[in-house]
Amino acid sequence: MPKIIYASFEIFFDDEFFVQRKKILKELEMKYSSDVDTVIIQDPRREKLLRDVNNFDEKTKFVHIPVSPMPSESPETTTDVHKEFGIPRDKKIAVYSGSLQGWSGISEILDLFPEKWNYDYWFLIHSHHRLEADNPVKKTLDRLIGSGMPITIHDKPFYEYKDYASFLAACDVGFATYFPNPLDIFAGKNIQVIGLSSGKFSTYMMLGLPAVTTNHKTYAELNRDYSFGSIIDTPEDIPNALRVIGEDIESMKQNCKRLYREVLDPTKNIRSIVDYIERGTRA
Repeated sequence: MPKIIYASFEIFFDDEFFVQRKKILKELEMKYSSDVDTVIIQDPRREKLLRDVNNFDEKTKFVHIPVSPMPSESPETTTDVHKEFGIPRDKKIAVYSGSLQGWSGISEILDLFPEKWNYDYWFLIHSHHRLEADNPVKKTLDRLIGSGMPITIHDKPFYEYKDYASFLAACDVGFATYFPNPLDIFAGKNIQVIGLSSGKFSTYMMLGLPAVTTNHKTYAELNRDYSFGSIIDTPEDIPNALRVIGEDIESMKQNCKRLYREVLDPTKNIRSIVDYIERGTRA
C-alpha cells in the first residue's frame, strides 16, 4: 500500500464548523488520518494541536518544517518606497502585508488614528486583493487617508518574488499580527496557535525586517531568545512597540536574520522529506 504523507497548513476543529456541509472536511481528515505514515507540520505546538483533533496512529512520524521561504540573499537594490508612494523621507515605514480579514487586526490598527498612532512611522498596507467600495476597512481607509493620516494602501499583486522581497526590504518594521475570532474555521484555534505557520513572519525574518507580533507563546519565546522586534497584547500596545524597535533597529535587523538561519530556514528538513519520498519510490 502506498504511504500517505499529510502536509498540514490549517488545523480544523469540529466545534468550529458552523456550516454543516463543510464538516465533510473534518470527517474525511478523521477517516484518513489513521492511515497516514508521515505528517508535515510547522512546529511542536501545532503538532500537539493536530494530534489532539485527529486519529493518527502512534507510529505516525512528524516532520517539522516552518512555512518559510527558501534562503535567498537580501535584494541588492530595494524599491524606493518613499519615492514610489510619496512618503516623506523623515518617516520610517511600518508595513502590513497580507490578508485584511478580521483576524489580521487591521481594523484595530486603524483605530489608533489619529490620537494614538506613533507618528515617527508611516503605515503602509499591502494586499493583493482590492477591497470593494462597501468594505468597512475600505471606508475607514478612505476616510483616514482623506483627512491626511500617514497611511498608504498598495493593492496590486507582485508577480515575481524578488520584487515582493525588494518592496518589503525597503520598509523598516513589519506587522505579523494574528487575533483569533470564531467567525470561520480558519480563524479560531488555528490562528490562536499560529506558531511557525506564518509565512509573513518568516519572510520578514529572512529579510532582516524587525516585526511587531501578537503575544503567542512561540513568538514570545523567540523574541526572548533573539530579540527580533516587539510583542503586543493588544493593538493599543503598537505605538510603544514601534518606539522600542526604533531605539534598537539596527541590531534587531541582524537578530532577525540569525533567527531565520537558526530556526526558520526550511532547507534541511525539506531535503530530508524529499529524500524519504525518493527512497520510497525506489523501493
